Amino acid sequence: MGKGARTKILQGKCVDVAAGMRRRATVEGLSQDRRKAVDTCANYLQKYRDYLKYDRYLEKGYPIATGVIEGACRHLINDRLGITGARWRLSSAEAILKIRSIRSSGDFEAYWEFHKKTSGLEIIPPFMQSPSYWKPLRWGNCLSLKKSRTLRKRLFPALFKRKQDNGLLS
Repeated sequence: MGKGARTKILQGKCVDVAAGMRRRATVEGLSQDRRKAVDTCANYLQKYRDYLKYDRYLEKGYPIATGVIEGACRHLINDRLGITGARWRLSSAEAILKIRSIRSSGDFEAYWEFHKKTSGLEIIPPFMQSPSYWKPLRWGNCLSLKKSRTLRKRLFPALFKRKQDNGLLS
């Protein structure tokens, strides 16, 4: 596929590219094998034309390169869920990924306000209701209650106070 065809696809003209490929294959009299490859590509462009609206995606600022998507997946998913020895329930993994994506997108403050209004947050002590309370935590490493002593201390200070009193908790 030539540079002009790639440009047309980015302009949202994949049907024109498919027609041009077929036309050129006919004019050049390609063999059956070579023609089959051209038809396979043209059929793909025709079949998925509703998804190949790259002009619209670029206009809206969406990433269309796989490297950007793969990098985001590595950052959001693999760096957290791929920790050696970690086991996840689907619900726990989904909750962690939602929080990570909200933090990465910079929308945590807005989310927190929404959360306070809709989740009955008044049962949580006032000092824990502020997003600034949670900011010092290293979100990539300490959202697991089992593994994070710092988070457990913040969420359950009474447990740690009792530990000093009776020595039962570790």
